[in-house]
Amino acid sequence: MQEIVFETDGNLSFRLDDQPVLGMGGGGPRPEPGTNWREHSVQFDRRGHLDTMQPRWQADMYGSRNPVAMLLGTGGWAIFVATPWGQVDLPKPDRGVFLPWRPTDAERVPQTHDNQQPNLGKGLPPADTVVPGLYDLFIFDAHDPVITMKDFSVITGPAAMPPLWALGYMQSHRTLENDAQMLGIIDTFRQKNIPLDAIIYLGTGFTPRGWNTPQPSFEFNPEVFTRDPKAVIAEMHARNVRWLSAHGSLGSGQAPNASWNNPAPARRDARRVAHLQLLAATCPFVKAGVDAFWPDEGDWFNLFERLKRHQLYYQGHLFTHRNVRSWSVQRNGYPGIAPWGGWVWSGDTESAWKTLEAQIAVGLNYSLSIGPYWG
Repeated sequence: MQEIVFETDGNLSFRLDDQPVLGMGGGGPRPEPGTNWREHSVQFDRRGHLDTMQPRWQADMYGSRNPVAMLLGTGGWAIFVATPWGQVDLPKPDRGVFLPWRPTDAERVPQTHDNQQPNLGKGLPPADTVVPGLYDLFIFDAHDPVITMKDFSVITGPAAMPPLWALGYMQSHRTLENDAQMLGIIDTFRQKNIPLDAIIYLGTGFTPRGWNTPQPSFEFNPEVFTRDPKAVIAEMHARNVRWLSAHGSLGSGQAPNASWNNPAPARRDARRVAHLQLLAATCPFVKAGVDAFWPDEGDWFNLFERLKRHQLYYQGHLFTHRNVRSWSVQRNGYPGIAPWGGWVWSGDTESAWKTLEAQIAVGLNYSLSIGPYWG
């Protein structure tokens, strides 16, 4: 199926054929400065390029980049380099190369909200977890795509079943006058016989009305909710519509980064305490009737923290309602989020027909290499 060579320089090479190579996560290449991305062809087949595998937030036709070294060769093979992180070089027609990440001193500085812009270690595993020369490599017989995806799910964990309404239409808002307007929007959809399953409201962070609380935040905007939020959400439920809270990041801002991934006993205890604190933080929202969460940002989290955040939102909801399917949609993901109900949306994109065209390739490649659910 494949021919793997561990080269003397530490790189890993593999055979390419004349068939497309798909997968490698969500998103696409960053356009060259000064070029018009609306005139570019959409990248679906990953061959022909060096992919730096740099996680990023991006606002063109692709949206965010969530890279994964999971390559699905449509000629009947697939490989997944789970460790180490690295770049994927596919410009040659007959041979691909995986170049392992060799962290620089700058990339060893933990990423935070304040220093995230340089893209140094953003979205990557912590540099101190890299073991030079160590590979975790999986090779698949990919002649039958159904079997291949089943095999991949054995590694990543099976996907949790989402609530049925999450497959429907959701109407998003960031500017609302009051809670009466929310209910009026639902009534208008119903009057016009337009299907509507959920309302999304960006309640904190980046709101034009000027009420922006620090992230993470679990509060209802007092300028919008003139009545008890629990009563307002109950009226939405009576109209058979769910409510999503879109808000700031629930994440490592409340605990030292190291406590999320360091196995030392003291760090383990700190991680467990922080985990429970963050789970409890969602409880007031869930008890008020909030059905799901759309956490924004989180781009500066390292890879382990990104995975952990999906787990937190999934278990946080079950912490309060054990028999209700948890759901959240986030901007960052990697293999392993599926068991935590992990959904990823393609990030903040430009509103253009080219964007709509590109989303087909983005969604397919994402679903072939991270998880089955995407938006």
